[in-house]
Amino acid sequence: MVDECKTLLFAGHETTTSLLGWTILLLATHKDWQEKAMKEVIELFGQTSINSDGIARLKVINMIIEDSLGLYPPVHFIKRKVEKKVKLGKVMVPPHMELSISALALHHKYGEKIFTYSGQKDLEEGWLQPLKILQ
Repeated sequence: MVDECKTLLFAGHETTTSLLGWTILLLATHKDWQEKAMKEVIELFGQTSINSDGIARLKVINMIIEDSLGLYPPVHFIKRKVEKKVKLGKVMVPPHMELSISALALHHKYGEKIFTYSGQKDLEEGWLQPLKILQ
């Protein structure tokens, strides 16, 4: 039981560290988004203490975090075991087969950028498309 608790503690620590590290790097290399994030926090909180209700209303910050997770997921592969025969696209997958799903491949196309952001319209309507943080 102690080993399982340690695993959960360290796994949570590593994924959070990975998310924060990549997000800080992306913000450091994209000053325009750093300024948008800072402006949003100042407009929402001003000189008051940050609280959980306010954090839920941080649209730009949420978009940046979600994009960081999409570009640099802390877990690169997800394994799943097929329980019954299933069709994935044009491929029939037999039961008892183990699949490895690449989280990176889900969010990247070789040689293309799939993260697009069309501007203020998306900010007003919420999280409709991933943010274009890498240009």
